Amino acid sequence: LASALGAGNVTSVEVDPTVATHARSALDRAGFSAVTVITGEGLDGWPAGAPYDRIIATRGVYTIPWAWIQQLAPGRRLVVPISNLYYPLGLASLTRTSDSEAAGAVVSEAAFMAARAQRIPRRESINWDIPARESTTPLHPWWWAGKIDAMVAIGQRVRGIRAMWQPGGGKTGIGWLTAPSDGSWAAVEATATGAPYEVEQAGPRNLYHEVRTAYRWWRDTGKPAQTDWRVTVTPAGQDITLAHDRQLIAS
Repeated sequence: LASALGAGNVTSVEVDPTVATHARSALDRAGFSAVTVITGEGLDGWPAGAPYDRIIATRGVYTIPWAWIQQLAPGRRLVVPISNLYYPLGLASLTRTSDSEAAGAVVSEAAFMAARAQRIPRRESINWDIPARESTTPLHPWWWAGKIDAMVAIGQRVRGIRAMWQPGGGKTGIGWLTAPSDGSWAAVEATATGAPYEVEQAGPRNLYHEVRTAYRWWRDTGKPAQTDWRVTVTPAGQDITLAHDRQLIAS
């Protein structure tokens, strides 16, 4: 950026002091000492250098800070990867359209490390010894644990659930669901013999049934793609909707 735009036109904010110091040293050695490097919380931006023509976030956020929109010049662009516990929404490109709104669309797949202040801890207290409730399903688990478009949509419909697809050979594998907040879990194993597939669930929530309901919504809505989602940010918060005003999903 410094090479393309001029070093004096670039500001970078880094929360880790050690990383920020290394960046400052590397930029100086490369001849870009005019780049501004700030050690601080990136979610706050850097108002002293505003307004900015472009803001590029290189870490994921669950909610876009309004401070970023305030520091963006009218008609200019913010590019940010939006996180989700189930599956990342993707890379969103938003334009500030007025003093009270920025809006745009998901333009591609992207997954970045989440901002520290918004990060959901990875450590989970899952009790695998809880007796599981057993059932079967005709739905192959890859559709909700490996199909990106479906996973993006499911992530907008369920809360507090992580998903993982553990591939086997061919079309076999296991779809795992966990809820860090209460220790619930579910597993669906796809075997070579085909459907129906065995379902095991344990804990206070029936995670598979929640995900299956969300999957059916995605299917019945016309299987929207990842890039069909739009993001709008105002002082009141963040809204994620489907293109063409299909339905409000999350806020």
